[in-house]
Amino acid sequence: MNSIQTIAIAGTGNVAFHLGKAFKEAGLQIIGIYGRNSKKSFELAELLESNVISKPEDLCADLVLICVKDDAIEEVSNLIHSEIFVAHTSGSIGINALGKHKNAGVIYPLQTMSQSLEVDLTKAPFLIEASDTETLKRLAELSACVSEDIHVVNSEDRETLHMAAVMVNNFTNHLVATAKTILDEHGLDWKLLLPLLQETSQKLKYLDPENAQTGPAIRGDQKTIEKHLSKLAKSEQQLYRLFTERIANHTKES
Repeated sequence: MNSIQTIAIAGTGNVAFHLGKAFKEAGLQIIGIYGRNSKKSFELAELLESNVISKPEDLCADLVLICVKDDAIEEVSNLIHSEIFVAHTSGSIGINALGKHKNAGVIYPLQTMSQSLEVDLTKAPFLIEASDTETLKRLAELSACVSEDIHVVNSEDRETLHMAAVMVNNFTNHLVATAKTILDEHGLDWKLLLPLLQETSQKLKYLDPENAQTGPAIRGDQKTIEKHLSKLAKSEQQLYRLFTERIANHTKES
């Protein structure tokens, strides 16, 4: 039986929303929600059949899960009683931010989350770290209630993975947003790109990124590149040139 049966959550954002739902569906009891935004706190507490906690000092459970923004993790942690088991959910903050706590850990789901969309966490890698062996075991048992893919990763390696995740997810999404803006200006449907995006993602299950690369930059099609540049605004040209040069140079080096 999982030694963690009750969870309190500090935070009301995307991670708090989805992890709270996932742990509740796994049979754990969410007994308290703390958030600086009272409206969001009450909404999440209602969804999770929980109670609103007015101060982080009053958070108490088998585990207090800190799901606040990175810059606030240490501040919130310091307000929670030192004897309480706490874990934060950030990819970029080390476990040392929880230094005052005897039992501390990190449980970082490497997945993008938006409250407006369901997310399947069963296949998401959960990167965990803890202050001691017993605490790590408890976090592993908890993570296994939600995900089939658990990895013990130290703070430095987790921060590196988070950096790579920002490039893969956030940068890619920004490129799609830029492409959408361009297509909107020409009265074209950006969703025509979706099968291409899906195939690009699917290919990476079977090919290394270097072997999956296609396009005018890798072929050296300079006339096509110049045509594309002529259609773009100055800031978009800078972006296109940057990626074209990087792809071309990477091809030369490999």
